[in-house]
Formats: sequence, C-alpha cells, structure tokens
Amino acid sequence: MLLVKFVLVGLMLVISGYQDFVLGPKIAELMWLVPRGERPPESTVAARRRLIVLVRLNLSFAVTVAVLGLMLVRGVPG
Repeated sequence: MLLVKFVLVGLMLVISGYQDFVLGPKIAELMWLVPRGERPPESTVAARRRLIVLVRLNLSFAVTVAVLGLMLVRGVPG
C-alpha cells in the first residue's frame, strides 16, 4: 500500500509539472491570441479539455493518497 502511495505521489508531481510548465502556458498563450468575443480554435479548446482532464485526474490521485495514508495509519477498515 505504501508503494502505491509513492507511485501516486510521483504521478501527481509529474502531472502537476506538465500542467504548470507545458500545457498551462501553451493554453494561456493561445487564448491570449483570440480576440475578445470570438470563439477559440478547436485545437485550443481540445488542449483546454486535456488540461481539465489532467486536473481531475490529479485531484483523484490526491484523494486516493489521502485515503491510503489514513489506511496506513489506522489500518484497513473491515
């Protein structure tokens, strides 16, 4: 169980780094180029959707890590 927790934390760090330093700035730059009131191109919308999926995945990993930590301290319920 501890190994799973370590792997999830590692994945969270990798995903967070990708979000913060690669995908996030790319989307911000693409959105900056879209004139106000106009719809962004489909490629920008698709990149934004990927970012949202990664954020949700990272959140689920964080909740899982918290639950695993609780289970390590208090034991598996049952």
